[in-house]
Amino acid sequence: MQETFYQLGLKNNTDKIYHHRYDRFYPMFLERLRDKTFNMCEIGVYECNSISLWTEYFPSATIYAVDVVDKKECESERVKVICGDQSNLNGIDKIIDQLPMCDFIIDDGSHIAEHQYMTFKSLFDKRLNYGGTYIIEDIEGSYWKQINPEYKKYGYQFTGISIFKYIGNVYDMVNDEFSNCKNILNISSITYAHNCIIINKRTEEEIGLCSREYRWRKFQ
Repeated sequence: MQETFYQLGLKNNTDKIYHHRYDRFYPMFLERLRDKTFNMCEIGVYECNSISLWTEYFPSATIYAVDVVDKKECESERVKVICGDQSNLNGIDKIIDQLPMCDFIIDDGSHIAEHQYMTFKSLFDKRLNYGGTYIIEDIEGSYWKQINPEYKKYGYQFTGISIFKYIGNVYDMVNDEFSNCKNILNISSITYAHNCIIINKRTEEEIGLCSREYRWRKFQ
């Protein structure tokens, strides 16, 4: 019998489980991938504990570990390391150049809202397959107050801006058949959970379904 996400998280000593308890949400979106051969990417890998979790949880996946510091110690037969900086568009473009299409991308990087949104917008569009899942972790940073102009978190300037300011009217985007708000990223659904946002990308079938003419257009 396969070990659960919770069991593997404890075994690999990752705070995804022992502190955040993301096991309450993630398996609902990720269990379908367990026995699939696919690519995934984690941004921000710290001491590689979460990479060990993903390696066991997805036994047939190729895992791309992205960090601003070169994490060669994370490398293995199925783990490829990319040294990249998500704090600016040039850095994100360099990550994209080295990253193949993925079915799952998770951002556990700087926790700075501006970085999270830039990374999401670029990678969700350019490196996430249709039907894929994208997770933004540690949105708690959006609730921290700016202590002073020199305050930094994880080495980055902290501005106190919220990720929710950037996410905006996603509810209109996922209902573009009715709202006339263009869903430029093909977002299928968005789930707000404790300290994370989970976004699913539309399948090709959904894209076709949502591009049809709205049957009650006369009422708009």
